[in-house]
Amino acid sequence: MNSGYIKLWRKIIDTSFFKRSHCLHLAIYILLEANHKAYKMIYDGKEMTIERGQLVTGLFKLREHTGLSISKIRTSIQVLLNSGFLTKTSTSKMTIITVCNYNEYQPTSTNEITKDITNQSQTNRKPIATIQECKECNNTTSLSEKPEYKPKTDPVSLLIYGFKDKTGVKMDDRDWDTANWSWAKKEANKMIELFKQPDVALQCLSDLCDYYIKQGLSWNFSTITKAMSDWKFQKEHYGKFYTTGWRKRGETDEPNK
Repeated sequence: MNSGYIKLWRKIIDTSFFKRSHCLHLAIYILLEANHKAYKMIYDGKEMTIERGQLVTGLFKLREHTGLSISKIRTSIQVLLNSGFLTKTSTSKMTIITVCNYNEYQPTSTNEITKDITNQSQTNRKPIATIQECKECNNTTSLSEKPEYKPKTDPVSLLIYGFKDKTGVKMDDRDWDTANWSWAKKEANKMIELFKQPDVALQCLSDLCDYYIKQGLSWNFSTITKAMSDWKFQKEHYGKFYTTGWRKRGETDEPNK
């Protein structure tokens, strides 16, 4: 029987995958099952260390323990990868999942837990003073409120929003924009330059994202732009997208369906 407990801080509400129930389900399972301390195991006759915050698993084991379908597990893992919640390495026999910043979720000592609780308690008391001050100043709007997020409507931005949606990132995630908008804009410009028509570029983005998710492959925006010529060729010659990379192998006929 399982015993013990993990912490589940409220900050998980702020993650990009919180409103995706299957992703949240899988994320909590991974937190529950990840090692709280390192241990050694034998794999292919060699000793290897599974570190704190890591989990040795596989698709069928995840399906059995979570009740999620294989396709939903693959999609959820891709979302969690793109959101920075975890990383993974796979072999033919197993997958090692690593929770990024595991110590933020599970401190290693009682002192750290007490410190976090104290800080949270102090944080929770601050709004009381703010409410009182607002009553005294005739409900003046707090300067700490963030301005409303105003989405852009140009073709490049629409492609980036499409990519954010496919990877489970909220449209109004300003932290993501700050960290990723510059390189994402370069990749989106490549698509606009190739297709000319924004709606066609969006369809290409959607098809390729769905393809990589279905195949359980790791991908990002640059992966999409590298495959967009294949997508364009197949759409123009066969009216349908099949797979990526086949034309580079010298094939000229329609690929097997």
